[in-house]
Amino acid sequence: MRTRAGYIDRSKLKNWADTRNSESELPRLVRRLILETTPGLVQLGMPAGDGVAAGDWDGSVRATEATAWVPDGLSVWELSVNSSPNKKADEDYSKRTDTPDGTRTAECTYIEVILRTWTAREKMGYK
Repeated sequence: MRTRAGYIDRSKLKNWADTRNSESELPRLVRRLILETTPGLVQLGMPAGDGVAAGDWDGSVRATEATAWVPDGLSVWELSVNSSPNKKADEDYSKRTDTPDGTRTAECTYIEVILRTWTAREKMGYK
């Protein structure tokens, strides 16, 4: 199967996840996708490059309308290239009890972006 110019396939993403560069550049890619696909975007905070070492949430987004990829309202994001997606997702979820702006967690959407194949997510209660 031939890949069209400008497109990447699953195997290339998987190989990229094995590189050191993917840790700092995945947020840049996700940020660009959000900017390109979210007409009701009000706020976007998603540090990339050296900014990924700052701690706290990997990203926060506020939108006035939902899209297929970004929900309406506040969403808080965790991004990972970790080779153990199940473990990383559990660690990320359990350590986050506050939102960046003090909004109650019940009033926002939690989003986990994992660059790895995450086969056991439904068994662990994730959708």
